[in-house]
Amino acid sequence: MKKVLAVTVLLLFISITGYSQFGVTGGINLSSLRSDADNNANIRLGAHIGGFYEVRLFNNFYLQPQLLFSHDPTSVKYPRAEETTNGYYINLPVTFSYKIPLNEKNKIGFDFGVYYSYGLFGNKKIRYTSEYNYSEPLFQDHHAEIGLIGGVRYEQDSYIFSTRIRYGLISRTVIDNKVLLLMLSVGYKLGK
Repeated sequence: MKKVLAVTVLLLFISITGYSQFGVTGGINLSSLRSDADNNANIRLGAHIGGFYEVRLFNNFYLQPQLLFSHDPTSVKYPRAEETTNGYYINLPVTFSYKIPLNEKNKIGFDFGVYYSYGLFGNKKIRYTSEYNYSEPLFQDHHAEIGLIGGVRYEQDSYIFSTRIRYGLISRTVIDNKVLLLMLSVGYKLGK
């Protein structure tokens, strides 16, 4: 029974890797905090870099897990304070893609999935209107965030140009702030 299971897993792996491809990606992030509290969130510029593994499931449907290192700063103004964060994260987005061939070399695709984000290091600064300032490490209480990700991509040969939006469902901060992040990326498929 163990041999049959091992052969089945091996054949499944071989069939999947027949339609799979590695690649690299990088780009900029525009991030903002959203909450129910009375605040004024600012958009901050960050970046991401990493790799992906794309697996063709069937026809024009693909699965694409990624591993990204990102800088996702945020800034929010409250009535009596301003909070800024400078966080660095490991992100694991997993998206399902549907690609529409435009011609032999060009495709447009639509992505939707989930992501997990883990805070590595960073800092948080709070500046109060009373001129009292406060600074602490960013990840004392919460390290992780889980959310939804969706976007559009354009592929030309081995190049990928994509726009994605991430929305946190589980807060990355003690206060119920959730991150809304726009990712603009350029990728390159290795091999094939």
